[in-house]
Amino acid sequence: MGCEGTAQGDWKNQNLYIMKKITLFHLKTSVVETTHEIYFSAQGHLCFEGYDTGKIVEEYKGDSDYEYFYTVKKEEVKKLSQVFNLPQDDQSRLLEAIWLRFGNHQAYSQLGEFMRVHDIKFDSFTW
Repeated sequence: MGCEGTAQGDWKNQNLYIMKKITLFHLKTSVVETTHEIYFSAQGHLCFEGYDTGKIVEEYKGDSDYEYFYTVKKEEVKKLSQVFNLPQDDQSRLLEAIWLRFGNHQAYSQLGEFMRVHDIKFDSFTW
């Protein structure tokens, strides 16, 4: 399931709901490509999407691609904004604050740990 609760195969339809997507991290080498992105859905949920593809992924995961997601529901986004001392309805500033703090190759694990420490509830999914 992606951020909107659509099936994995329904990405084309899901992308219609993306408001502003920010790349936290991107790396492309001869053996791996990794991308971490965040955005808000039309419903106000904060969405994190990560993708790893390539030879290294196939060696470690047994498949050539690995996808992982976080969804932070709108109610929990308010709590996340408070942790960053931001207004609750300023999505752009929250995305920027997350990018400044977690814009690196460990964005997925660091953001997840940060939310756990601050008692921000979120859903996670890997594929």
